[in-house]
Amino acid sequence: MKRLTVNVSDELEESLEHYLQDQEVAPSLTAVLRAALKEYLAERGYLMRRASAFKITPASASEGSGLTDISQSHDQYFSEAVR
Repeated sequence: MKRLTVNVSDELEESLEHYLQDQEVAPSLTAVLRAALKEYLAERGYLMRRASAFKITPASASEGSGLTDISQSHDQYFSEAVR
């Protein structure tokens, strides 16, 4: 890991202080700077963002099976399909 020294303007320092004071549990200044740098680089395509939480988009009634109890009766439907 590389160590950096960062100089910030008075305006930025004041904004950082306000941000840290507003947090219920204030993160370290290092954590805030790392997060900001990651976001900055990711937005510009220089850093791959981690995949966000797994998202499932349910099928619409016209695309799906039309059944509304699959999540509750999935074992029954699965056993019937296997037979």
